[in-house]
Amino acid sequence: WAHLKSVSSVAISLKRLCTTRWSSRNDCLKALNLLYVDILKLLAYISLMGRNKDEKDKASGLQNYFQKFDKSDIDLLKAFELLQTALNKIKEMRDNFNEVFEEAKQISTSWGVEPTFTKIRKRKTTKYFD
Repeated sequence: WAHLKSVSSVAISLKRLCTTRWSSRNDCLKALNLLYVDILKLLAYISLMGRNKDEKDKASGLQNYFQKFDKSDIDLLKAFELLQTALNKIKEMRDNFNEVFEEAKQISTSWGVEPTFTKIRKRKTTKYFD
């Protein structure tokens, strides 16, 4: 982070992506948009000067991933395919929620943590009588 702050010309920091709050997703995307060039520079630096091979490989992979969306010659069909792939991945995660939930239970049990989840009660709508 220190290197990103030293390279960055924008006085904004990257935000953590919260899976439940849409406003934090918006803040995260705004920060990525503003720091896009600086992030690419940092990823290039890490992929060349990283401490170990795994770190270099991850930085290089992220750099390639970010650059897919940075092409000026990308056509509308390719952009649609990329968005469709992202949408399908999100739907797959949503549809497999029960499997992910069960896997989380198994992992917590194997770590010796009791899997307790609070149930959220169903919201009642107010009834207006005319």
